[in-house]
Amino acid sequence: LEAPFSISKDEPTENKSLLAYIWAAGKGTNSEELIALGVLDELLLGSNTAPIKKALLKSGLGSDVSGGFGAATYSPIFEIVLKDTNPEAKDQFVSIIENELKRLVAEGIPQKAIQAALNKAAFRYKELTALEGATPKGILYSLNSLTSWLYGGDVFATFEYQRVLDKMQEEMANGYFERLIQTTLLDNTHAAVITLAPEPGLGDRKDEALKEELAAYKASLSDEEVAALVEQTQQLLERQTTPDKEEDLAKLPKLSIEDIDREVKPLPLTVEASEGKPTFLHYEDFTAGISYVKYYFDLSGVKTEDIPVVAFLTEVLGEVGTENFTDEALSTEIDFYTGGIGTNATVITESVADNLYYPKFTVSGKALSEYQPQLLSLIEEVVHRSNLDDVEKIKELLLNVKADLEMNFNYGSHVAALRRLESYYYEGAKYLQSLEGIDYYDFICDVVAGFDANPQAFIDRLKAVLETILTTDQLVATFVGSKVDFDHFKQVSEDFFKHLGTHKVEKQAFTNPVEVLNEGFKTAQEINYVAKGYNQTLLGVPVNGMNLFLKSVLGLDYLWNTVRVQGGAYGGMSVITDKGDVAGLSYRDPNIVETLERYDGQVEYLENFNLSQAEFEKNLIGTFSTIDRPLSAAQKGAVAFTRYFTHLTQEKVQQFRDEILAVTPEKVRAYAPTMKAIMDQNAFVVIGNDTKIENHKDIFKNIRNLTK
Repeated sequence: LEAPFSISKDEPTENKSLLAYIWAAGKGTNSEELIALGVLDELLLGSNTAPIKKALLKSGLGSDVSGGFGAATYSPIFEIVLKDTNPEAKDQFVSIIENELKRLVAEGIPQKAIQAALNKAAFRYKELTALEGATPKGILYSLNSLTSWLYGGDVFATFEYQRVLDKMQEEMANGYFERLIQTTLLDNTHAAVITLAPEPGLGDRKDEALKEELAAYKASLSDEEVAALVEQTQQLLERQTTPDKEEDLAKLPKLSIEDIDREVKPLPLTVEASEGKPTFLHYEDFTAGISYVKYYFDLSGVKTEDIPVVAFLTEVLGEVGTENFTDEALSTEIDFYTGGIGTNATVITESVADNLYYPKFTVSGKALSEYQPQLLSLIEEVVHRSNLDDVEKIKELLLNVKADLEMNFNYGSHVAALRRLESYYYEGAKYLQSLEGIDYYDFICDVVAGFDANPQAFIDRLKAVLETILTTDQLVATFVGSKVDFDHFKQVSEDFFKHLGTHKVEKQAFTNPVEVLNEGFKTAQEINYVAKGYNQTLLGVPVNGMNLFLKSVLGLDYLWNTVRVQGGAYGGMSVITDKGDVAGLSYRDPNIVETLERYDGQVEYLENFNLSQAEFEKNLIGTFSTIDRPLSAAQKGAVAFTRYFTHLTQEKVQQFRDEILAVTPEKVRAYAPTMKAIMDQNAFVVIGNDTKIENHKDIFKNIRNLTK
């Protein structure tokens, strides 16, 4: 199968195609097939060292490989997708996949790799069943049961996870997964190879063709038929702007204000700090015997130009081989003994108005408590002994990151627009742009373009930045789990600390200035993502608990109706944070200027705010859906650790809750001048259709293509 997709008119087509090999695999009513194919997904595609993914990446045909098993339908699929390739690579793409699958069947999958995949699946199952998380277990179980139940299967099919894992454990040495590859993939003719090739300006041509078709259709109508369509449209608009009847709303079940807890539940944290030594934080809770560890390294000593290097290091560590393991063996060891090891770089914000933020490089992991020594040993291996001299692997990862960022932009442009907007007025958000935003993408593109000419220069830079980061100065080690396991963690961590530097963190000035740029980022998408807002604390207005109520009422009432229902966007959201950020955000939006005007309309909405008592209480109760959502032990620990870094006390959290409960319509109306001041800053970002952005070029200060 072949099909085109649209890219911008001036965008090159080379290395922009996509190849996919897709099989119909199993049935949604067969629990063993569903679970086994999920494990096979991990074996074949679970990491860059997994055999299918590794073979395709090594071929150089594309920059990244994705896919795997999807069980959301009666006829699930198993897919292998190659990004940033060319149509003429199709035959080689298919050949590599089929030959590698045949090799695995003939030679057998390494037993330790299978055991590692089974251990990883068992760990996930333990977390899922033993611990409460953001989604209550009752809801989770109900949704999982639908996988089979929807199609006439056993409602309890997906609850047989342990039985199937035990069976796979018993039969793995007898060719269980090799037979699964043979029957489900190699011998399966219910499959397709799909080529998606870029075609510049295709979206615009389709739009023009649709306009001509609609114009011709209109010309074929009589005056009476046109009038009837206009009348239908007027009726639709009237329906969209008509509130639901009170008697209809009263039929819906609801909570009352009395059902909301007045007191904030404490998150007690043990802090063990000694002069000149790393600080230990412990959040004690039931974790079903799982240890959650994280080390926070201070990034204040990293120069501005090296901040994106830190972000790329988080992509490298754990993916390259080490002194003692090849990349493939390292991945197997991590899966065998742990629930995962990861590195990340982020910014923790205390105050936008005071420009207080704390950039951190984190190394985290989780494992059953009996494997805690192996977890810490593997973290040490990843951090201290990674082979950063592997030029081929570094280049592969650079291309992976570029492809992943472009995919994230494609599916999450609203997030990219919001983060870009925040960087216009807040230094911490500008810093974050170099870690994960458009600035980071631009950096990766520049490195990719010049890497082959001098790879050693970039590798030397990676090593130097990593050495700067890895010091015991300002280091914070956190743990979620039992007191006994925490004491063990402290002991084992001492060995980890011995391999770190002891140099002082010398704070570097951040030299990228914040500036309202009002950018338009052009893409080949037919829709737009529009963000507009500012931070009220920069205007002298302190944050109040009412802010979160405003998020609820503006998002679910005003923006839902004006941006989504009337404007035709797939989503219209209010983004209001406890740090004072206030923004409107649209998702898959056909409009630009109209949406910006609707954001400005929030002022009038607040001035005339007058919900019924029932609707007011509904929105007030809904405000607590975000701050009172269920959290796992690990998530509670993360909240407690963030409060430690930002000096947020229990008293302040309680005050914030009290302010929410004290909201009145009068206080909401009194916020209108603040909203006007925010909208008057006229700070906005648009990511979207290239033609629509060009048609409104007068409103932008800068216009560019989003991707390169």
